[in-house]
Amino acid sequence: MPPQAAAPQATPRLALGGTSGVRLVLEAGDAAAVEAAAAALKARFGARFAVIGRRRAKAGLRVTASLQVSADEALDAGAPREDG
Repeated sequence: MPPQAAAPQATPRLALGGTSGVRLVLEAGDAAAVEAAAAALKARFGARFAVIGRRRAKAGLRVTASLQVSADEALDAGAPREDG
């Protein structure tokens, strides 16, 4: 008797407070500055930051990247700063 096919499962959704990706685009005429900025972000965020693509153009270099963030961090980033 052949095995029965499993019913397709719905794509899991992230719970509130889960992580999601943010797309970043770094672009400038100075290719070295763009690469340095990408390296600084990688050093700061580690495995949460990944370069997806690089494109050279007449105007310089364009780097597309992804950063994994949580909803809490996104809300904190938009909060007004407190001096003190």
